[in-house]
Amino acid sequence: PLYRLQRETVLKSDYINADDTPILFKNAKGHGAEKGHMWGYLCRLEKPPDEPPGEPEDTSRKQLMFFEFTRDWSSKHPENTLKNFRGFLQSDGYVGFQKIAERDGVTAIGCWSHCRRKFFEAAKAGVKDAEYFASLINILYRIEHRMAKLKCMGQSESAIQELRRKRATRVMNRFFAKAKSTFALPKSPLGKALTYAINQERALRQYATQLRFAPDNNSCENILRPLCLGKKNYMFFGSECGGKTASILYTLIGSCRANRVNPYEYLKDILARINSHPNSQLETLLPHNWRPSAR
Repeated sequence: PLYRLQRETVLKSDYINADDTPILFKNAKGHGAEKGHMWGYLCRLEKPPDEPPGEPEDTSRKQLMFFEFTRDWSSKHPENTLKNFRGFLQSDGYVGFQKIAERDGVTAIGCWSHCRRKFFEAAKAGVKDAEYFASLINILYRIEHRMAKLKCMGQSESAIQELRRKRATRVMNRFFAKAKSTFALPKSPLGKALTYAINQERALRQYATQLRFAPDNNSCENILRPLCLGKKNYMFFGSECGGKTASILYTLIGSCRANRVNPYEYLKDILARINSHPNSQLETLLPHNWRPSAR
């Protein structure tokens, strides 16, 4: 019940980050393993009016997430999960997420970190032109750091956003003008990086339209890291059902960590309370709302 409620809570947001990672699970016959997939969805919670403001860089208390396990990497899974979603969807260039962004009422936001990674790979392969594109992306991130400092100094959000938009747009105009005038073989490292950037131009520009948008999808990639670390140890889920159980546990434990709640104390408390807890007040047991019961 808590998992379903948390899922609904995240999907009500108008700004969601989405990402995915492959993971093995043992098939029903118990012979060998198949490649399944874990999908992660993240939203940022608004701070209550009576809560004092924190540091601009500290977004950990404003995050809520859920995970879903599926047998394959089909685009039908995120399409089904987000079928009623309306708002801004930030992700990488995966086709399943792009299909969702084509719907009415959904706007795609790209990931500059993912884009930069492709130019870094081209630069490592010895392509000098790739370094220029990577340097422009780095300037976008320096602008973000400068805006964070201005926020600490007490500048108004409207003034910061306008300055951010002007500076970022100027850099992005240079980036895409150069990208469209640069020739590279389509299958070369630079060609692949340029194709990705040009195809994602509209989504990559979108982050600069509102101050609450991040330039990348790193926050969602970060919530998948514990799972990536875990699968190196346990290697695979014992079954498809085990994968679905893991998605529930990763959802609750991940949200505990994001909201500075001790996962052990949380699970110990709610498992003892949930059978007798009023269903109408179930939201009080979600990690970001949880308060320990009186002993």
